[in-house]
Amino acid sequence: MTSEVVGSVIILFVITLTVGMLFVYAQPVLFKSKDSLLEKDAYFTMLDINEKINQVRFGMEPTAMIKLHLTDYSVTLRNEPVITVNGTSYNVSSIVFFGDTWEMVMENGAIIGKWNDNALILSSPPVYFNGKTLTMPVISFNGSVSGGGRGYLTLTISQENVTVIKTGPSEIRIKSTYYEVWREVFQDLGLSPSVSGDEVRVVVDNSYIVLYQVRIG
Repeated sequence: MTSEVVGSVIILFVITLTVGMLFVYAQPVLFKSKDSLLEKDAYFTMLDINEKINQVRFGMEPTAMIKLHLTDYSVTLRNEPVITVNGTSYNVSSIVFFGDTWEMVMENGAIIGKWNDNALILSSPPVYFNGKTLTMPVISFNGSVSGGGRGYLTLTISQENVTVIKTGPSEIRIKSTYYEVWREVFQDLGLSPSVSGDEVRVVVDNSYIVLYQVRIG
């Protein structure tokens, strides 16, 4: 087994362990006042999709398939957020599940829940800062996804390209409906983001940013 494969297995294990710990400790709090089977089903389905995307993103398998069981909620691709790195913009898109009064969004590795006007991060994105270097993916979805009501929808996930787009000093801007969530992500890392309109901006002296182009549909 090559060192690259071993490294990928270790990274995937850490991600799976983190998701498991999030569920064990946070899930009762997240849903104690939103005891909805639809929301719980959407949440677990989103975690399954995220795991499949990570398997493809880390080269564990070239193509992954997942069968979604929709139960009175809808799924689509939304044409946001836009992530700009040193002036170059990437429209990465997001996967959205939504019901009558709620939605769950996967954008750039984060899973975000929204009820009425309240947004909450349910699963943190794979963005890390060790005090010197910000390590961050830009996960771009290409394709088309649409479904709703009751029934099954099969998604095929494959990786189109992987490119290191930036090392060294970086200015990163994320324009999103959930800009406040991203501001909190960067603040929790010990950085000093600023907000203008629906865009959050952060500047770092050193970075490692990789673009993953993933086809989904």
